[in-house]
Parts: sequence; C-alpha cells; structure tokens
Amino acid sequence: MLVPAAVTLALGCVGLVRVELWRDELATWNAATRPVADLFAMAGNIDAFYFPYYLFTHFWIGIFGDSAAALRAPSVLAAAGATALVALIGSRWFGRPAGFCAGTVFALIPMVSRMAQEARPYAFAMLFVALSTWLLLRAVDDPAWGRWAGYGAGMTALGASQVTALTLVAGHAALVFVRWRRHRDNRVLRFAVAFAAALVPLAPLAVTSLGQPQVVTDLLPRPDLATLLGFTYPFPPDSAVWPQTFRSAWVAWIVLGLAVLAVVVAKRRQEAALALGMFVLPLVVLWVASQAGKSFYFPRYFVFLLPVAAVAAGITLAAARRPAVWATALAAVAAAGFADQAAARSPDSHDHAFYPYPNMFSEYPGQHAAYTQLAERIRTGFRPGDAIVYPDRPNFWFTDTAIAYYLRGEPAPRDVFLAKSAVDNASLFASDTTDYADRLRGTNRVWVVGLGERRDWFAANPRLFAPPPSPAKVAAVTGDFETAEVSRVPGFTLTLMTRRP
Repeated sequence: MLVPAAVTLALGCVGLVRVELWRDELATWNAATRPVADLFAMAGNIDAFYFPYYLFTHFWIGIFGDSAAALRAPSVLAAAGATALVALIGSRWFGRPAGFCAGTVFALIPMVSRMAQEARPYAFAMLFVALSTWLLLRAVDDPAWGRWAGYGAGMTALGASQVTALTLVAGHAALVFVRWRRHRDNRVLRFAVAFAAALVPLAPLAVTSLGQPQVVTDLLPRPDLATLLGFTYPFPPDSAVWPQTFRSAWVAWIVLGLAVLAVVVAKRRQEAALALGMFVLPLVVLWVASQAGKSFYFPRYFVFLLPVAAVAAGITLAAARRPAVWATALAAVAAAGFADQAAARSPDSHDHAFYPYPNMFSEYPGQHAAYTQLAERIRTGFRPGDAIVYPDRPNFWFTDTAIAYYLRGEPAPRDVFLAKSAVDNASLFASDTTDYADRLRGTNRVWVVGLGERRDWFAANPRLFAPPPSPAKVAAVTGDFETAEVSRVPGFTLTLMTRRP
C-alpha cells in the first residue's frame, strides 16, 4: 500500500514550486492570512464553501509560513494519504492485488498530481472520500456503533472540505442497502443516524454557502443528458467533462473504461457494481440538483470522485490475476498521462483551468498571469514614494493580492487609490476611493498594472474579464502624468508614469 502513496508523494513534490501561485491560491493566501475573527466575517459574505480550509490554512501558515511550498504541502500530504486509502479500500473489498492496482491507477491520474500541487481543498476532498468509504466498509462488515461514529466523522470532514462531495452518500447508501438485504439487521438505521449526525455541524456551512453568489455556479447552464454522461460540456465550447476532470483525455477514457468493465469481469459482479455506483450515483444526484437551481455540474467539482473511479478500475485489473497484465495496464496509464503530467508543471498550467482544452481566459496559447515577473519589474524599478494603480480593481485575477504576496516584507509602491482593504470589506476584494486627484497629490511616479499585453493599458479587456476603469480614474492619472516606460510580461502591461513638468 505504501508504493502507490510514495508515487503520489513523489509526483506531488516534482516541480512543486516551479509554477507560481495562481488566482485561486492567491485567494487562499488572501483569506487565510487575516485574523480569525475577520475570516469568520468574510465567510458570511463570500467563500463560505471554503471556510474550513481557509481556517486550517490560517493555523498552518502560523506554524510553517506562507511560501509556495508551505502553502501547497498539505495538499501533497492529503493526496498521498488518499492514495494509501484507495489502496486499502481495494484490498479490503477485493484483495491486495485490487488494492495495489487501484492505488497505482489513482496515483497516475494527472489531476491527482495537479491537485496535490494546489493550495485549495480538492486534495482534502479526495482524502476524505477515500477515508469515509474505507470507514464505511469497516462499519458494514462489523456494524458496531463505534464504527458508525467513525464513518459519521469522516463524512463531516468530507462535507467540510467540499459540500457537494456529500453526494457520495448516494453510492454509500446503495452498499448499505445491499448488505441489509443479506442480513436484515439495523445497518440501515445506524447508517442513517451516522449520516444525519454528520450533517448537523455542516448545516450552517451548507446553508450559508449555498445562499451566496458563486462565480462559477452562477454562470453554468443546466446540464443536459449528454453532459450527464460527460461527452459534452459548454466550457470551453466543444469540450467534454472527463478529460477536464482527469486532466487527460487518454487517461480519462482508459480509467473510466476499466471502471465500467469491472461489472463484467469481476467474479463478484454485484460488489463491482456497487464500487462503480459510488462514482455514478453522486453524478446523478448532482445532475438532478442542477436542474432545480444553481448548476453544480462542473468538471473541477468532480475531482472528489477520482478515488472511487480508481477503485473500480483496480477491480478490473486485479481480475486478470496476472502481474504481467497489471504491469502492462499500469504502464499504459502512465504513458498515456506522461505529457499531461509534464504540462501540469508548465508555467501556464495552473491558469489553464480547462486543460486539455484551449484556455478560455487568455489572449494567446500559453499566456498566463506571470505574477513573479510582474513583481520583479516593480521591485527593480521601485523608488521610495512610488504609487501603484490597478485600473480594473476588483478583478478576476487578484492582481493586487499577487503584488502584495510577491513583495511581502519588502518596500513596495503605495496602493494610492485603496479605500478599503479586502479585510475591511469582509471580502476577498479591496475597493478604491473616488477621490483620485486628491490621492495623487505629492506623488511623482505611478505604476499602472493593466491586464493583458496591449497598447492601451486603461482599455477594457473582456477576454481577461477586465472591465473598463472609471473615466475619472483614467483622467486623474493621464491628466497629470505621462508615460515614462512600458513593460510587458505574460498577462500584464506594466506602465511607469511620471508627473508632467
């Protein structure tokens, strides 16, 4: 069981800090570095969905710091733990060969490595899916109350990491029902009590998060039947669900093909069907729920299902009963995902949220938000008394947060138009003043950070979700200042303006 976990750990560590923090990870740093009381206040307005993870990260940073490696390390460990548990699930359910194959398949999925290198809660969701499923198998085999209490705690942890991942209970319920039909005891009652108890501490989180506006879910259309099957997806156009969820088209179809084949080749076909059901039934629940209101049918939100998909695939491989077949199949999965593993460590990999399809939020292929280059240009050109202006704040790219992160602890330009910080707003976003001219008095040099590589750094940029700035803001800067220097780095135009003589 240790070998698959070691593979995940190794893949998670390779290139861990090669890719800079992207906007979602900057949101994590933005939230987690504020005082706990302010974090609670923010959760009442935005991102309650991620509040438990932000709270955990707050205390983690207090011990280990806020470097990219420190921020991502918990996800690496969570992914490795998930792999070990996937192997344990396969072993307990179908024997050690199934466990080894399941764990190794899971370790080789490119999305697992990708989420292991992200300071977001998705690796924890995979960990707690695997943990709660393993605890369920223990409880149905020996339905003592203590084991059901452990299962309930596992489901609470799962809901705290990703509320929508609680739909896994549909697959769990199917397993409990089949066991109940065999034994006709009180397993169903104990399962229901354990799950209900798990929901109690999660209720405030779920109610708050589902009532808040969500950038992603508010934009998604209702999924149709083809989307349920994963063959089509609207973002980006002409894409499919599973290549995005697995972060590899070839690996997606290989693993899913193996998972479906389990119900054909396994000797215990009903048990294999139950394993596959843990992947399928949550999707059906999310699809149905998405017909009534907000759509939760988003490929990134399905990452929590990768552990159970790997278990079903491992069952198929173990059915061959020949180590040579296992080795060949696992080598094929590794080869199929090799290019995708390499791509996950390229400079634009984290910004490329729709991989392997074209990035919707870029001006050209390979463009990414090069925050470190942007910060370095400011660092080398900075003079005491300099100011900085963000024409389109608040913006989708957390540009001001990125500059604050990459210049933390160093002299930096004064955020001259800042009226309220993100903490003051109990939000992830700061807000600007309208007294632009007054704020610029006494300032001789202004750095203007424009989104995109363009000639007019004050113009709107719909491709990058950059709205046009206030005309008064533009007039205040261009009226008294002239362009002294223009620098372009991937994703940004940085302009140094000096006061006119």
